[in-house]
Amino acid sequence: MAAVAAVDITKAMLQYIRGSSARYKDALQRKRKVAAEETERAAQKKRAKKDIDSLKARYVKLAQETAVECHKIDCEIAELEKQHKNT
Repeated sequence: MAAVAAVDITKAMLQYIRGSSARYKDALQRKRKVAAEETERAAQKKRAKKDIDSLKARYVKLAQETAVECHKIDCEIAELEKQHKNT
């Protein structure tokens, strides 16, 4: 067997290697960009869910307060009507 004494590296080989490195860096950059976008979308969804839950809780609280006020007013009306009938 003969040993390799010299390796002939052509310009085309060097260009391919440089291009390969550039393609790798571009792919890595795209991957990071996509990951950052997905993280931002997830954060937006989380904020939206939190806001929706907060608004729903506020709605329920206001509905309960309104129901209590309505009941008080109904009782007052009934009492006034009762007094009016008695006079």
